[in-house]
Amino acid sequence: MLFLFDVDWSCMLEPAQQLIRERRLTFLLQPIIHARDRTVLGYEALARGPSDSPLHSPSMLFEAAAREGVLPELDRLCFELAAARKVALGLPGRLFVNLTPQGLLSFRDKPGDVAGILERAGLRAESLVLELTEQAILDDYDAIRSVMAEIQALGAAFAIDDLGSGYSGLRAWSELHPEFVKIDRYFISNIDTDALKMEFVRAIIDLARAARSTVIAEGVETAAEAAELVDAGVALLQGFYVARPQPEPQAAMSDTMIERCPPLDLASDKVVARDLVFGDASIPPDALVPKVAELFHERPDVDAFAVVENRRPVGLVRRVELLDLLSIPLRRELYSRKPIRTLMDATPLLVEADLRLEQVSRLATRGFRDRLQEQFIVTDHGNYLGLARMVDLLRSITQEQIRVARYANPLTALPGSVPIYDCVNRLIRRDKRFTLCHLDIDHFKPFNDFYGYAKGDEALLIVAKVLAAHTSPRIDFLGHVGGDDFVIVFRSQDWRERVERALAELTRALAALYKPEHAAQRGILTTDRYGVQRLFPLLSLSVAALVYDESHTGVTAEDLSYHLAPIKARAKTRAGNVIEVDRYGDIAARPAAARGAASLATA
Repeated sequence: MLFLFDVDWSCMLEPAQQLIRERRLTFLLQPIIHARDRTVLGYEALARGPSDSPLHSPSMLFEAAAREGVLPELDRLCFELAAARKVALGLPGRLFVNLTPQGLLSFRDKPGDVAGILERAGLRAESLVLELTEQAILDDYDAIRSVMAEIQALGAAFAIDDLGSGYSGLRAWSELHPEFVKIDRYFISNIDTDALKMEFVRAIIDLARAARSTVIAEGVETAAEAAELVDAGVALLQGFYVARPQPEPQAAMSDTMIERCPPLDLASDKVVARDLVFGDASIPPDALVPKVAELFHERPDVDAFAVVENRRPVGLVRRVELLDLLSIPLRRELYSRKPIRTLMDATPLLVEADLRLEQVSRLATRGFRDRLQEQFIVTDHGNYLGLARMVDLLRSITQEQIRVARYANPLTALPGSVPIYDCVNRLIRRDKRFTLCHLDIDHFKPFNDFYGYAKGDEALLIVAKVLAAHTSPRIDFLGHVGGDDFVIVFRSQDWRERVERALAELTRALAALYKPEHAAQRGILTTDRYGVQRLFPLLSLSVAALVYDESHTGVTAEDLSYHLAPIKARAKTRAGNVIEVDRYGDIAARPAAARGAASLATA
């Protein structure tokens, strides 16, 4: 491996300057796709030096330019050539171009330079996104913000690249308010099996909603990563799994790219923010205040107008607030020539159309508690979609809670068999990897008969509480299918360690329910169903685990439940806490006769 500090830079400084003078750069373009819409958002231009030169590598190329002090010149050249290349290829969507902070600052007080580059290339400013590399962000945020504002006024947008790879990313995001944020590939790699990385990405998603930034995941390399990201709410994907960088990429979604978009859960009955939209009352920000007041009088059914500029919501005007203000003496005259942007709420609640109700609820109750009776704006990929009411949100959440409660266990309030089957079938449709665990409490009936139902209920509640403590509420699913049977759908990679820790805790907690003499003799001496006196051991758990770690066609939750039964029967033949594991792939590979015989033998 060649490290940058091992390079003899003295022999490369002149070639770097010469390369810039001769404009000998080439570009690979990699698409960024919207996985839900099956569309191309745009292309990132990746600069390369001559193929026969040590400066072919972009890291070597930019390091050499930085050492010679010609980094701004290299940045400008990349910008010019990338813009011309996109137009020449007729590629749709946006162009993402990397730009160092030094290169950006070279445009200070020169917005005409950017406009000139765009005009010569024939590229609209609205199609341009300049990516600032997080590792290279400078401390002069005031100067960077000033240049960004000049370029944004032309219609261009900005992105923070490689968020999470350096120390300054969150501060840069907070200081600069870019339109896009690209998560570093480290946090994307193996996100389908790494719960901590998923928590990081979910936190970034929540921050992005508050900052009104759009998240892009780069470095997506597997189907499982893509599916996990889309499920979490990141629909914009970039990486080798989607498409490799090419000199002349296709100008539309290829069949392969469409096939690699994670399947949408069309069978899901979950209500999302889009379903709450009831109207699209909107006005431009330059509408005069008297005109907006007149619109409210003309439309008594409208309680608020969204203020929309270039399809993007920038504020909200509420009927009561505006008309109350204008009823004060001299206020109407004061604002007679003022645009509505001077009075609008510039920080209304914005929610994306595909957010689930529980996600919308978290946003609505975090910082908007005093306005729960009002309206909020629903966006579609940042563009204005319509208005929705808080009261409709609360009503829908209540209906969803009633639906879930219909199938919940009345004692533990955990979901029953119907939601569990729904969860498993949804994971199978989405080609997810998971482990289905059935946990059965051993010797529960004699314990319940001897100590009474109240003590039995206490034992069930303890089991439910401990299992909940050892599952991840973000990615795992815990259910109670009646009596002494619990089910966990694990997506946590460390599911076995979680189960073992839960069993160890339950051994202590359940033993504490017995009288001292029963605990001392390790069980209850009582008669069984046949009238024979015997010692029933202390409560323990038999765990049957079925690992579903590869794709299978035509599989349903009912199929997995059928194959889980013999695994549970094997576990029940052994004393104490037991974990019995099998893989669905191994079961499916066995001859049908062998599978049937195994099921009958353990039924």
